[in-house]
Amino acid sequence: MDTKDQIRVLQTELLALNRYKTNLNEENLKKFEVIKNDITMLLNDSQRLRFNRIEFYVEKPDYSNIKLEDLPF
Repeated sequence: MDTKDQIRVLQTELLALNRYKTNLNEENLKKFEVIKNDITMLLNDSQRLRFNRIEFYVEKPDYSNIKLEDLPF
């Protein structure tokens, strides 16, 4: 794959990654990770290190199912 093809693929994958990030939920988290992995495979070692430092999301507990007994106070 030449540089122009790699740039085009990276742009497409990054746009897809951004779409998933804005609407991330349990169902599409696996697809998000697949796209992230695909991008990683196109990068060299230095770029891969920088890309892996990006925090795309933070998992938070689902507070909608917490009962009164589960509260810490």
